[in-house]
Amino acid sequence: MESSTTSAAATNQSPLSLLNNMSNLMSTKLDSTNYMIWKLQISAILDAYLVIDHLDGSTTPQSQVLVTEAGIQLIKALLTLLYSTCSSPVLAMVVGLSTSQEVWDRLEERFTCTARANVLNLKLELQSIKKVGVNSDHEELLHVILKGLPKEYAPFAFAIRTRDGILSLEKLSVLLQTEEQSMQETNDPFSNSALAMFVSHNKPSNGYNVNQGYNTNRGRGRNSFTRGRGGRSPSFNNQGFNPSFTSPQPGKNPTTKLAAMASASNLQHTQNTETWLTDSGASDHITASSHNLNPQAPYQGSEQVSVGNGQNLPIQNIGFTYGEAALQGPELGHPSNKVLSNLFPSLQCNSSIASMHCKHCLAGKMHQFPFPVSNKTSTTPFALVHADLWGPAPITSSTGFRFYLVLVDDFTKFTWTYLLKHKSDTYQIFTQFQAMVNTQFSLPIQVLHTDYGGEFTSNAFNQFCANKGIIHQLSCPHTPQQNGVAERKHKHLIQCALALLSESKLPMSYWSYAVSTATHLINSPLPSPMTLADSIPASTPIPLLPTSSLPVPPSPTITHPMQTRSKNGIFKPKLGYTAHIDYNLTEPTIYSTASKHPKWCNAMDEEFQALQKQGTWALVPAPSTKNIVGCKWVYKLKYNSDGTISRYKARLVAKGFHQQYGVDFEETFSPVVKPPTVRLVLSLAVSLNWPLRQLDVKNAFLHGTLKEEAPRAWFESFTSQLLHLGFTASTADSSLFVYKNKTVIAYLLLYVDDIVLTSNTPAYLDQLITQLSLVFDLKDLGPLHYFLGLQVTRSSSGLFLNQVKYTHDLLKKHNMLTSKSAKSPSCPNTRLSLHEGDPLPDPHGYRSLVGALHYLTFTRPDISFSVHQVCQYMSAPTTVHLAAAKRILRYLQGTLNHGIAFTPGPLHLSAYTDADWAGDPDDRRSTSGYLVYIGSNPITWSAKKQPTVSRSSTESEYRALAIASAKLCWIRTLLKDLGIFISHTPILWCDNVSALAIASNPVFHARTKHIEVDFHFVRERVLRKDLEVKFVSTIDQLADIFTKSLPTQRFIDLQRNLTVSVPVIEEGC
Repeated sequence: MESSTTSAAATNQSPLSLLNNMSNLMSTKLDSTNYMIWKLQISAILDAYLVIDHLDGSTTPQSQVLVTEAGIQLIKALLTLLYSTCSSPVLAMVVGLSTSQEVWDRLEERFTCTARANVLNLKLELQSIKKVGVNSDHEELLHVILKGLPKEYAPFAFAIRTRDGILSLEKLSVLLQTEEQSMQETNDPFSNSALAMFVSHNKPSNGYNVNQGYNTNRGRGRNSFTRGRGGRSPSFNNQGFNPSFTSPQPGKNPTTKLAAMASASNLQHTQNTETWLTDSGASDHITASSHNLNPQAPYQGSEQVSVGNGQNLPIQNIGFTYGEAALQGPELGHPSNKVLSNLFPSLQCNSSIASMHCKHCLAGKMHQFPFPVSNKTSTTPFALVHADLWGPAPITSSTGFRFYLVLVDDFTKFTWTYLLKHKSDTYQIFTQFQAMVNTQFSLPIQVLHTDYGGEFTSNAFNQFCANKGIIHQLSCPHTPQQNGVAERKHKHLIQCALALLSESKLPMSYWSYAVSTATHLINSPLPSPMTLADSIPASTPIPLLPTSSLPVPPSPTITHPMQTRSKNGIFKPKLGYTAHIDYNLTEPTIYSTASKHPKWCNAMDEEFQALQKQGTWALVPAPSTKNIVGCKWVYKLKYNSDGTISRYKARLVAKGFHQQYGVDFEETFSPVVKPPTVRLVLSLAVSLNWPLRQLDVKNAFLHGTLKEEAPRAWFESFTSQLLHLGFTASTADSSLFVYKNKTVIAYLLLYVDDIVLTSNTPAYLDQLITQLSLVFDLKDLGPLHYFLGLQVTRSSSGLFLNQVKYTHDLLKKHNMLTSKSAKSPSCPNTRLSLHEGDPLPDPHGYRSLVGALHYLTFTRPDISFSVHQVCQYMSAPTTVHLAAAKRILRYLQGTLNHGIAFTPGPLHLSAYTDADWAGDPDDRRSTSGYLVYIGSNPITWSAKKQPTVSRSSTESEYRALAIASAKLCWIRTLLKDLGIFISHTPILWCDNVSALAIASNPVFHARTKHIEVDFHFVRERVLRKDLEVKFVSTIDQLADIFTKSLPTQRFIDLQRNLTVSVPVIEEGC
């Protein structure tokens, strides 16, 4: 009846309005700390609205009754109310509950337990305050008892606290006694009978001193049949008695010895084994076997041993025994065998003592803990393959290899070695290896074990392993021990390779061949010692044969009963792999190698046909007074500017090194065009919008009659033909030829057998090429794009020159491709000296590097001064000079794509000149520098030390002015030969006021008598209006970069006016 009334009262209002009213009255949200406050507040509200019985369980559970529609809305409203008064962490506790009564019960269960624990802890804290008296109930007393237990009882106390019910104190006492007895049995390493061994006459008989401990093989002791003294252990051989422990007769034997005897007689395992049960406090010990005594002797005394039942037994033998723990225990600090031999002379003849290893001594000498031995075994080939990459080698091999990849089959331990030039080749090599295994052995690679190197963790490598079903196992970073098979194979290969190189007296650059040979030898089956000694003399080196030709060694006579494959005549041949060199990508060194490859054969055939066509030789009897010069084939790969192979070139050349100076020749001569001439012609072609063509003469030195040296004969032959066609040779550069006929103008540049053509009439270029082809064997290379190592890129905005490929090859040759780039080619504000650093042991590499850098200044004016510095020490370079040269390489590595740009513009000449007075620290000579422009295009530049010492900065500046004036005059002569008229007077910019005054005012002549020649030269040019000298501030002086090593920011500012980053453009000229 009361429930019906409550329900009616609750439904008098709309559930929504009821929910709204109750929500407005709630000021606190439930969290983990305020359950009691929240429950007090919400209970009062629910009770006021007569709906508390829906939550406290006084009504039938909501899920078991059918209610009206209004009742359902009320239940939902209550659930919504509970949700709205809970914080987010509390809501997570009631997820999944569907009724408000379930939520109420869950919250009460959760927070009541916490409140109970808090109340209990509070009471315990109050009890700890002595001034406050608190009456303890049963539960509190129980927790006080548990809290006072030792820490060994922590698991027991935890189990009691977490029980649902409360134990009585009587039951807790029983459980505590049981737990104590169990802990004593667990901690006792001996049985009850063995405890008698540790009974002392001055201690209770039911315990022993745990702090004293025991020692397994040290001290003196007595036993039945045997007695030992002073570190001796007697033997105990009685098998027939089993006395019980009884109190010994007073004063006859110490209680400790009787306890030891009783223990030994009661333990069955001591009667049949050599187990020792000893007491560190005993004088003598008992052992179950006389064999433990070394040496041993019969006992001659009259004493006997009393056992536990009071029986007396005779002593038969006495002796010594030494144990590892006794001799190397903590008492002696684990001494070495040598120290023990001095302490115990009887140990010197005991080999078993010397062979023992104390684990504690070994642990003390360890630098790190040992890794556990792998327990993985393979049952089939290629079930597990170990792989690792070795390198980079400290010395690049003669064939260009810097790495090698080793793969080891875990089942057969067969090894494959692949030589690599780059780490990135690992993926390609492994795919080939997997294909070889699949084809040759018809077996899949199941598991691949490698380290965590980047070459094994790339996306392509992981994707390949996943596609092939290969499980790729990786070792932990910086843990090579986990890849021990491959690491140990590295050590084996390198040690074997070094031995082979040492024995053959070959340089380290042949390490690649040595590693391949070592792999072959390791994989090859070794003959028996008897067969090897009988068949090969001691002084005869062992030849390296192919794997297929190795004889199968005869099986030696083995009497062991184990059945092996060798006993049954089963021998598995092992295949060896050596490095394979692709001569389609590498230049062969001898004819026998080149003759095996069709592309090189075609190149040699082309060369031979050209020799026959030109009538190069005639067979005559050998003169007795002449030196016969032999010949050899030289092979060369020609590359395009992008690094791809252009053609295969073979030349049959004379062995010129057989000739003697003064006997077979007097001088050498090779006509080449000057670099400023090349840059000037290219600049004019851009300004005048003329096309550029490139030709190559095949077998150039075979053209013409060989009356003198071949290069001179070729140049004379080609020059005569050009003169016949109407060309004239330039007076400023003998390798520049100019053609003028009415409106047709053409320029030809000759550099040995490379030719560059340009003309205002493209049709004439085709006509000229046809005419030259009738006389010479020419190859038309089309528009100019790659000439003398220069990459020429032409676009609508101009022409760009750079030497990217040449620079890349130079960096690769000196292993500087991955070096850290530098912002400037030399250290700021420093000058090199002749006496700095240690002399280089082999200056050849330095000279080769500096010579290559010098040619790089063709398109890189920004490195001219730095290269000029390192060129001064070619005769005696030091480590400091080499470091300076490598800094230039680091600068080039960061500015690889830089070059010079030629853009169309007006044709007027200008030059900048500067000098660094007395800058050389060794001889105090000054450095001159100049930069010449035609329009906005740099044509020529120089950084050079002056030939004499200048007494003042004015003198050095004036000499630099004279040098730049001479270069301007030469360029005007060259332009005159080309038919180019410069309307404006060339301007020479100088930042020294005194030098300008000397050049413009004759009054200063008296002060400059010692530079009178330079004075007259510059004065004459100024008076004739051939040039005009003007002042420029030091900030705007572009030639400053050619005279000294500048601060980094100053260098960058000037460098922007000299070089540009060349864009990548696909089309040619």
